[in-house]
Amino acid sequence: MRITALAGGVGGARFVRGLRHHLDTTPGLADSEVTVIANTGDDITLFGLRVSPDVDTLLYTLGGGVEESQGWGRAGETQVVQAELAAYGALPSGSPSATATSARTSSARSGSGRACRCRRSRRGSRPGGGCPRRASRCCR
Repeated sequence: MRITALAGGVGGARFVRGLRHHLDTTPGLADSEVTVIANTGDDITLFGLRVSPDVDTLLYTLGGGVEESQGWGRAGETQVVQAELAAYGALPSGSPSATATSARTSSARSGSGRACRCRRSRRGSRPGGGCPRRASRCCR
């Protein structure tokens, strides 16, 4: 079975994670493919950095690296970078998220397409590795 989901933010990420879990645990559906079309309507460039909050939330959630208590951001973020940037009125993210944002910006400036950047980003979406094998088709 092939499924395409439109998703963004915490709710969309949790939906896709639940969908993938259901497919993986239902006999005959484990080989199903899930393609995620991520919301990019909230993307913004702040202080020269490309920020994609919904794409990041999807990657962190599907990769097992999301901060579950808040539903967004990387697990274990110290928020030190966020505090420093907030003092300057800049981008609201923690250390690992700022790293993803910097990498995305650099990749975009070098001419990489959005799908390629998503594929690269998934490698860092989970501490210690990339997304699970079938976490999201856009990230393959």
